[in-house]
Amino acid sequence: KEMLRSALCEEFPQLLFNGHRTESLPGILNVSFDSKRMSVDGEALIIGMDLQGVSVTSGSACTSGTLEPSHVLLAMGRDEATARATIRFSFGRPTTKNELDFAVKALRRVLETAEQPHVKTVKGG
Repeated sequence: KEMLRSALCEEFPQLLFNGHRTESLPGILNVSFDSKRMSVDGEALIIGMDLQGVSVTSGSACTSGTLEPSHVLLAMGRDEATARATIRFSFGRPTTKNELDFAVKALRRVLETAEQPHVKTVKGG
């Protein structure tokens, strides 16, 4: 989890990490794209990751499979656009560093190839 968190943090400074750093499930990492810095269509993000061969889910477990933003993320202070631009990585003991690296590179490719209005960098953020 820490390897993935560090790699994501380095590659995507606009990411927000949801949940406590240490007091959380060891096999889940939930991240949001800060809508003040980058506009990301969450559904396009999930589809793009799937096409890259990486399975992720949206928001939090309690809203997985719905198009509604997570009420948990909203209660944590995330705005609606940020809550919609959230993905959850799940992994376990068999997950390798190479697989984590692949997921980070896949996310980069998805963000680089997404067409407007799915992903748009906001200047000065």
